[in-house]
Parts: sequence; structure tokens; C-alpha cells
Amino acid sequence: MKIYLIIFIILIKAFPVLSNEIDNKGLICDYYSENKKQITEYYWFNQGQAYKVWFDRKLSLIKKSTYPAYYKLTPEYIRFYKIFVILENMKFTNKKNTVLGQCKFINSYREIEILLNSS
Repeated sequence: MKIYLIIFIILIKAFPVLSNEIDNKGLICDYYSENKKQITEYYWFNQGQAYKVWFDRKLSLIKKSTYPAYYKLTPEYIRFYKIFVILENMKFTNKKNTVLGQCKFINSYREIEILLNSS
């Protein structure tokens, strides 16, 4: 019985996917840009994984990444792909702490679809 408990504890620490508070929520992240074109990226969190979501103009279809990334949620930040979102101010950075832009939470996948279809 002890061995099962030890394996369970190891798996939870290795794969922090259980009971994440941001599952079924999304992020809209606007990159800071010096040119006039604003770059916006959309992410959806589900079952411990982060999916990038975009509008495919050729197919007129909303797509979600085929290969999602596990995310890590701490009291200070969310980490997924190579992005860190600082929860205190919702700015997102790369590994080198360079601020890339600003994010905001979105409560439903439907909201992401509406925003993508309107852009």
C-alpha cells in the first residue's frame, strides 16, 4: 500500500494537472509592438494543458493547437510553452524576463471564438 501512495505522490508532483484553477479559462495576450499592427494571441486551458487558438483565414476555421503544452500554475505566475504570465500584473515574459506584452483572462471558449470571428 505504501508503494502506491509513493507512486501517487511522485506522479502528482511530476504532472501538476489535477484540480488546476484555470482549467476551462482562456487568456488573450497582446504583444507590445512598435509598429501599427497589434499582435494578439489566444490560449485555452483545459485538463492541465494549454492550447494556442487561432483563426485560419484560408479555411475560415478556428483551430486549436494539436500539440498542447502542460502548464504550471503557482501563486506568482502561469508557465506554458516558453511564456510566463505574472499574475500580479498580467504581463507576460519570456525565460529571460523580457516583458513581451499584457494578458487578460477570458471565461469561456465561446468568447474566444467570438473575438476571433470578429477580427
